[in-house]
Amino acid sequence: MAEIAKWSKYIGLGGAAMELHESIPVWLLTRSSFSLSDDVPLARRSENTGVWHHQLKVNGQFSVFARSYVAAGGEFRLLHLALSYLGEKVDAGLVLAERALGGSVGVRLLEVPTFGMSSLWAQTEVVEKIVVLTKPASNTVPSGELMDPITFIRRVRVEESDPGIAP
Repeated sequence: MAEIAKWSKYIGLGGAAMELHESIPVWLLTRSSFSLSDDVPLARRSENTGVWHHQLKVNGQFSVFARSYVAAGGEFRLLHLALSYLGEKVDAGLVLAERALGGSVGVRLLEVPTFGMSSLWAQTEVVEKIVVLTKPASNTVPSGELMDPITFIRRVRVEESDPGIAP
């Protein structure tokens, strides 16, 4: 948190009080993961990036997020600090998942750069769901609603990807 506070002045936060809330592992779905057959589970399609997404509340709003990784020695090292609506979207996705799935829900932030998407991957011991948080306006995959992973894969698979984005 000290490293985040140190850099916050560079994004215009000055001395604003920040509260660290959830820290969520960031996972990645690459272009090739959509060519796998439907029976391949999401856990085998995706990869852990080793990066963490940190939800930061400033003045009562999730208007800032940070990304970090764990360095040798176990310390978090800051990669990215940003003013963004993504924090509010992540919070809304968490609330939706916890209400729908009940109780203790494990979550991952699922980045899909080929399609310009960020999603929340929520799971309990018996069920897993995806909620799309951000996407291009031209993308027809619904955002803000829970769907099964295979439905998510099928819906995204038919979208037009950006051929200039390699992952």
